[in-house]
Amino acid sequence: MGTSMAKVAGVQTQRVKLVDLKKAEYNPRRMSSTALEGLRKSIQRYGIVDPIVINKRNNTIVGGHQRVTVLESEGYTETDVVILDLGEHEERALNILLNDRYVRGTFTPGLESLIEDIKKNVTNIPLEWSFEKLKQENRDPSEGAGLEDLDPSRDFVDYVKLKIKVSKEDASEVRKHLKELSEAYNVKIK
Repeated sequence: MGTSMAKVAGVQTQRVKLVDLKKAEYNPRRMSSTALEGLRKSIQRYGIVDPIVINKRNNTIVGGHQRVTVLESEGYTETDVVILDLGEHEERALNILLNDRYVRGTFTPGLESLIEDIKKNVTNIPLEWSFEKLKQENRDPSEGAGLEDLDPSRDFVDYVKLKIKVSKEDASEVRKHLKELSEAYNVKIK
């Protein structure tokens, strides 16, 4: 544990030109145009509060591709970055970890009251749509049947036939969410 804490204490930051950064071709993260607009509004209001992470060996962005995209589109030419010295596979592993929703955790049941308090006391909230979506995703399971109620220690064999009709524009987003559902709850989807 002492070694990893030493690495944390030795984090190097530096101001760099955006044109000197390389976007990782392997980056598995994408954002919808709505999410990207929410990120843009957040950056406009608060700045870059979650720093971009790069690998000093090749200037490859490890975390922060979407933030760099927003900065470029807004006309910025420089940003502060956290610089790490990583081998190829460590770089890729960190890229996934920085974006992994399971590593980042989930919200507690107090989320809805926190959102309502913010809405009452903060003007011009840039992420109103995000707050509403978070409230829906984190509703109390007692408000309706949900997979949260299942006991993960039991084996369930149940078949539900479900037909979903979506627009072509939304099809890939729906597939992505179905895959996440499948992975999160160990559900087979055909």
